[in-house]
Amino acid sequence: MTVAGVLSHLRWKGIHMVEETARHAGHLDTIREPLDGRKGYY
Repeated sequence: MTVAGVLSHLRWKGIHMVEETARHAGHLDTIREPLDGRKGYY
């Protein structure tokens, strides 16, 4: 694998991890909101 290929792969992995973290945080908010009655940050 070339250096450009490795960097491209690492970039994809980083973006994928951010997407997955945001998705799961949203799922937790959906579960938490009915339990404590609060809505997000505002």
